[in-house]
Amino acid sequence: MTERLLDAQSQLVRSEKLASIGRLAAGVAHEVGNPLGAIGTYVEVLRRRGADQEITVGMSRELERLDRIVRSLLDYARPQEDPLVPIDPARIVRGAFELLRAQGAFRAVQVDTDIFPQVPEIAGRAHILQQALVNLLLNAVDATPPGGTIIIGVRRWAYEPGRSLPKRASDPSFTTFPRATERRPSRIEFAAGQPGALIFVADSGLGIAPEDREKVFEPFYTTKDPGRGTGLGLAIVARSVHEMGGVVWVDAAREGGAAFKLFFPIAVNLPR
Repeated sequence: MTERLLDAQSQLVRSEKLASIGRLAAGVAHEVGNPLGAIGTYVEVLRRRGADQEITVGMSRELERLDRIVRSLLDYARPQEDPLVPIDPARIVRGAFELLRAQGAFRAVQVDTDIFPQVPEIAGRAHILQQALVNLLLNAVDATPPGGTIIIGVRRWAYEPGRSLPKRASDPSFTTFPRATERRPSRIEFAAGQPGALIFVADSGLGIAPEDREKVFEPFYTTKDPGRGTGLGLAIVARSVHEMGGVVWVDAAREGGAAFKLFFPIAVNLPR
């Protein structure tokens, strides 16, 4: 009962935090977007009047970075109004992998898929989930040294934030894992042993320190060098997963780096 109360309290805090930060992000993006457009016009005027090219190029580069941040803020703040429908998580995982492989994003690293058979359909939004996985894969590429390994996969899973459940002898594809030292996030909608699908992206990079594993999902918190990220990618992933009824967290990966894990309940009684 205590664990259920803690889950309910943490879910309420997460929901209120997402809502308040979303409102703030929308307001900031709106107020900053207009002067950014004006500054871009002035830079173009300076360029045409023969201003120093090195200065105008540098200003344009920084304006593009600010524009990316504003668009990311809008993505974070924008509520998803599309209804949840049954989707095949294995297909989404393959789609994200193939999209980046075709673009040559994996040239310097070894990326493999680990897709279990008979993964159940989950409730979600296909395009939003694929974009979340693309973000996680690109982060993994950034974190993995040349020649390193990245694994993206999905398996049928029984979610249990507290104690572990025994593996069903009649269904070897239904996997459970022992409880970790740190509690996983949960939702009050999840029953004990909630069936669903676990999606994961693991890498052989430096990993994320235990004290930072919750902070990485907060807006503007980043472990990347200055100028290399907006600090909004994982925040957008966390918001998207939450709005689809799932949970996301990060553990240490067997490969040595970070393992980002997304759990979604099995789809039940949803229109297609």
